Amino acid sequence: MKLNVEVCIRPKDGETVSGDAATVREQEGTHLLAVVDALGHGVGAAKTADVAIDFLSKCPIKGATVIEIVSGLHIALRGTRGTATTICLIEGERITGCGVGNVALRCSDPRVSPFLTSGVLGQAVDPFRVFSGTLSPDARLVMFSDGISQRFALSAMQRMPTREACAKIMETFRKYQDDATVLVADVMR
Repeated sequence: MKLNVEVCIRPKDGETVSGDAATVREQEGTHLLAVVDALGHGVGAAKTADVAIDFLSKCPIKGATVIEIVSGLHIALRGTRGTATTICLIEGERITGCGVGNVALRCSDPRVSPFLTSGVLGQAVDPFRVFSGTLSPDARLVMFSDGISQRFALSAMQRMPTREACAKIMETFRKYQDDATVLVADVMR
């Protein structure tokens, strides 16, 4: 299984850095996708997002559960302002994920029904809730921070190339008063 992934990140208007971040990794056939939204914006939020991305770039993913990764990130973020984060692990046709806060995930495959856990990583969180499902060979995933309006229709962008869909969501649905991130991943077999 292969993924074609595009990411667009923009800081809040008037800021030079973003407290939003994203990472995509692959380790021995297991893919990790994550979007992080640090509380607030500007330099302080960017530093918190850097802590999260540093942890996610180093943690083992092959053989790990999404709960182990989210729990580790929660510990790594203690003492920071905290983040909303959604993390997905994809291995073969199987996807498992955990979202904390308001980083959303939409999937074109109806067999994947994501839901979120209330809280802020690094601070207070409800018990982690994991979702899972099976991805079809042509599935499209869109992960996005709350700097993107939820008003877009994934079906309207299903036939667009990955890069074009990512740019279209950012340009059309971005909230200028907040940092914004969108990650579009197309599953290819």
